[in-house]
Amino acid sequence: MDKLPPLIELRAFDAAARHLSFKKAAAELGVTPTAISHQIRQLERYCGRALFRRRPRPLSLTDAGARLFPRVREGLETFVTVFAAMRRDDDAQPLRVTTTNAFASRWLVPRLPRWKKARPNAPLDVIGTDGVLDLHAGDADVAIRYARTLPMEGPAKEFLSDTYWPVCSPWPRA
Repeated sequence: MDKLPPLIELRAFDAAARHLSFKKAAAELGVTPTAISHQIRQLERYCGRALFRRRPRPLSLTDAGARLFPRVREGLETFVTVFAAMRRDDDAQPLRVTTTNAFASRWLVPRLPRWKKARPNAPLDVIGTDGVLDLHAGDADVAIRYARTLPMEGPAKEFLSDTYWPVCSPWPRA
């Protein structure tokens, strides 16, 4: 594959060509008009030709810029479409929650009807296991565990606390 064109500069070119204004392109992209001008100059060096007529005002595309703009626009719109499809695909993937068997059966599973009512199209897999699954390896998306302290690695949040006490009975279990 040939060397890719400078992608940041293509984005600046797209915005400037749509607005026919470096100032409006800069506002859209959150940079200065000078930064847009520099990015356009770099893209022009890459192309070997001018893409904009800068004087007299107003800004306009050269023939080369007018040929390039629809192709760049089409390419960026393709990126938008592909990434949107990937997000939709991710939405179809179940949220995989791993927790201990006791927590799953006594707290989580009884609340699943509320989850389904609130999010009817959000698939959920509950993995009840007392073993620890590797979130980094993709074994699960969320882990709920008892812990004395929050782990130092990765995001973690305490959402319940529990109290233990011994219970005994003078009668043997039948």
